[in-house]
Amino acid sequence: MSHEFESFTAPFTSSGRSSIVPSPPWHYAGWLMNVSMRCDTVNSAAVVQPAIGCLTGNGCIHFADWQATTNGSELLDPVYAQYRETIVIVEIERPDGTL
Repeated sequence: MSHEFESFTAPFTSSGRSSIVPSPPWHYAGWLMNVSMRCDTVNSAAVVQPAIGCLTGNGCIHFADWQATTNGSELLDPVYAQYRETIVIVEIERPDGTL
């Protein structure tokens, strides 16, 4: 028995309407800002488990405030397609010495 699925992501259904993420194309509007930073590495173990590695002192903070749309239906009630996020990224050195 063969099934055709229209969903882009799970749950996969024949109509595709149950998918959490609609199929492409996706369009985004908003602003992004990345800030490069240096951090203290003295308390590295409090941030990164020693088995994973240790902080190098380099990183960045990513700020985003944007809205996504696919077929335009999100524009009827934009709050469902708007989001803000802040992501902190730190560089680590692995136990084998690689970054």
